[in-house]
Amino acid sequence: MKRFIFGILAAVVSTVALAANTASLSWTAVTTNTDGSAVSGAVTYNVYQGSSAGALTSVQTGLTTTSATVTAGLADGATVCFAVTAVAGGIESAQSAVACKTFPAGVPSAPTGLVVK
Repeated sequence: MKRFIFGILAAVVSTVALAANTASLSWTAVTTNTDGSAVSGAVTYNVYQGSSAGALTSVQTGLTTTSATVTAGLADGATVCFAVTAVAGGIESAQSAVACKTFPAGVPSAPTGLVVK
C-alpha cells in the first residue's frame, strides 16, 4: 500500500519581529494526510530559511511545537523568507506557503570622540 505524503501546511507561516534581527514564526498543526486520513503518530516540524522563496535551506529540525524563533542569518536590511514542513513516520510534507520579512537597518553606532574638560 502506498503511503501519501502530507499536504502543504494549512496555515501560512507568519513572521513578526521581536527585536532587531529576530523572527517569530507560528503555524497550524498538521492533523491530516493529503488523502484526508488522520496523521498517525507524532508530528515534528522543520523550518527552512533563505534569501528568496526558491532558495530555502533547513535551519531547524525536529520541532515538536508549532512555533519557532529564528535569530541566525537575519542581516540588517535583508529580506529573509521562511517555510515549514511537517514530518511523520519519516515522511516530510511539501513546504508551507513562503513568508518573507525585510529586517530593519541597524542601530546607529555610538558617538565617538567625547571629551570632558
